[in-house]
Amino acid sequence: MKNFIQKLNNSKNKFKKKITILNTTILSFIILTHSKVLATSNTDSIDGFITFACDWLTKIRWSSSISWWGNVCFRMAA
Repeated sequence: MKNFIQKLNNSKNKFKKKITILNTTILSFIILTHSKVLATSNTDSIDGFITFACDWLTKIRWSSSISWWGNVCFRMAA
């Protein structure tokens, strides 16, 4: 009986390992193909704003403020 239970547990662990590998492969495939679709989308209209926002937030980050988020809120209100 012990031998049967060990074989059952062993086959159960092998099955779990195969399912994990399969799920990881499928998820990786989905992520990689999805990012290619997004990379070819038309983002030219928003690229200028993103560049401006990144530069602006970098300037706020390097200012002499104690609270980064407080400084962002202050700059947004100004």
